[in-house]
Amino acid sequence: MQIDDVRAFAWVVSSGSLSRTAREQNLPKATLSHRLRRLENDVGTALLIRSAAGLTPTKAGWAFLRHAEEVNLAYTRALDSVASEKPAQSVRLSVGATDELSTNLLAPLSLRFARSHPEVSLDLHVMPLGRLLSRETDLDCMICSGLPAILGTANLVARGFSRYVSRLYAAPTYLAERGTPTHPDNLRQHDLISGEGPSGVVPWALENGQASQLIEPRGPLRANDNWVAKVCVLQGYGIGLFPEFFAQEHVPTGDLIEVLPAWTTAPTSVTVLYHDHRFANPHIRAFVDFLVSEFEGFYCFPYRQRDVFRPMPGGSTTRQKGRR
Repeated sequence: MQIDDVRAFAWVVSSGSLSRTAREQNLPKATLSHRLRRLENDVGTALLIRSAAGLTPTKAGWAFLRHAEEVNLAYTRALDSVASEKPAQSVRLSVGATDELSTNLLAPLSLRFARSHPEVSLDLHVMPLGRLLSRETDLDCMICSGLPAILGTANLVARGFSRYVSRLYAAPTYLAERGTPTHPDNLRQHDLISGEGPSGVVPWALENGQASQLIEPRGPLRANDNWVAKVCVLQGYGIGLFPEFFAQEHVPTGDLIEVLPAWTTAPTSVTVLYHDHRFANPHIRAFVDFLVSEFEGFYCFPYRQRDVFRPMPGGSTTRQKGRR
């Protein structure tokens, strides 16, 4: 019995899909199928039921799964225990972030880390929160907004290192045509570019330090991606609610105007997570410590190298302070 076959079984059970596992693990689907067949031959019975709905364990598969997960965990711990002894250029970390934090945080800070830690290679992944925290993604570190509810049951360690608020924005052309709201109640008479989460349209929870308002965004356009929604707002199709680091760059140029500037969302924390059993890996600890210590503010487009680094005496570089 080969350990790769046991790990493949645990991955597939977690995802319920051979194709999804192949994508997440960057393996050919045929390779996964071969490993599963070889494992079933070794144990002498079927471990998975294959149907159009996906893959689910048989009775024997459920019994085998607990041991497969223990093998996978032991294998990871064994690798972590010798991580500090690996030769240069042989260390690779998989780091993921939710899409709203990818270009303004994950990419530029990862570039900075890569410069100061040339012995570590990085695989950067951008994905929705549900996939980010799923077992089959097998990420070393995860960066997300807020503190996920799964934290207490997934053996994850969390370190918060910043907070941000979201604000309302609109193009001057839209406000010239439709008028500028003076109170959250006025938003109900406007076209609101709404975001869509796993359970549907996400309400806008606004506060000004003294009162709060819950707005159900309604309008002709809906998007599940902030970049798409921001383009719609920039083109004058309505009012949008965005993290301030994502839209604030357009205010000094006059392309966007803050609407109801006294009203924002409650602060949202930014958190880096890793599995508690990976604490022995010094490279994971180094990345987490670097992320927490080097963060000074979110980067803003266009993320040119001179915006991320500035020369220092002796030829070294340091992080140029971004805007929060």
